Amino acid sequence: MSMKVLIIEDETWAADSLRSFLSILLPEADVPAPIPTVREACQYLATSQPDLIFMDIHLGDGESFSIFEQVTIKAPVIFTTAYDQYALQAFKNQGIDYLLKPFDQSDILRALHKFQGLIKPIPTQQYPRKRFLVRSGIRMKTIPVKEVAFFMAEDKWLYLYTYNGDRFLLDMTLSAVGKGLPATEFYQVNRKFIVHIQSIAEIIKTNHNRLKVLLNPPPPPDITVIVSEERSPNFQAWLDQ
Repeated sequence: MSMKVLIIEDETWAADSLRSFLSILLPEADVPAPIPTVREACQYLATSQPDLIFMDIHLGDGESFSIFEQVTIKAPVIFTTAYDQYALQAFKNQGIDYLLKPFDQSDILRALHKFQGLIKPIPTQQYPRKRFLVRSGIRMKTIPVKEVAFFMAEDKWLYLYTYNGDRFLLDMTLSAVGKGLPATEFYQVNRKFIVHIQSIAEIIKTNHNRLKVLLNPPPPPDITVIVSEERSPNFQAWLDQ
C-alpha cells in the first residue's frame, strides 16, 4: 500500500509546488487534491488518516491549529508558513518541521528525511549506511561513509568532517547517524562526537582517568574531544578488538 500524503494549503502556488516536489521526491506516494480550509480538513480527517501532512498555518477560514481541537491527528505534520512566530505552537501540535515560504525542493527533502527517520530507522547490521546527503550553502552532495573522519554536534547543528578536512552540515541527530554506521569502525566517544577508528591520531590519559582524543583531521581549535571516566573502559575495549 502506498503512503498517503495530505496537503492542507489555500495558496495555489504553494500547493502546486508541494505536489510537484513530492512527485519527484516521493513518486510512489498517494497525494490527494489539496485541502484549502479548516472546515474541509476537519471533514477529511474525521474519516481518513494520512501518513504525513503538509499544513499551512493560515488557511482561508482560520488558523490550522484549530483543526487539532476538532479532530484527532495521528500523522506527523510538516508546517508551512510565511511567518516565523508560530514555531513553538507548531511543534506542540505533531510538528516535525517548520518550513518558511517560499520553500524549495531542498527544504522539502530535508523535511522528508526527518519524517523517514521517524518511521524507518535503519537496522545497522542488515543495512549499513553507504553515504550521507550533506549541504554546503545552497548546494547539496553525497559523501561516502568511507570518506568520513568524524561527526561533531555543535549547538543545534550536526557536522560531518571528511578526511580531506572538509566540513558539511547534516540534517540529522547524532544518535540517528550512529544507528546506520558499522560499529567496528565508528564509536560515539561522548555526546558531541562520533569518530572513525582511522581518524584517531593519539589518545592521552588525563586526570580522573578521562581520555583526551586527538583527531586527524582536527576539530576546531577551541574544541577538545574528551572520553569520560565512565566511557573509557568500553572505548578502550572497542579500540582493542
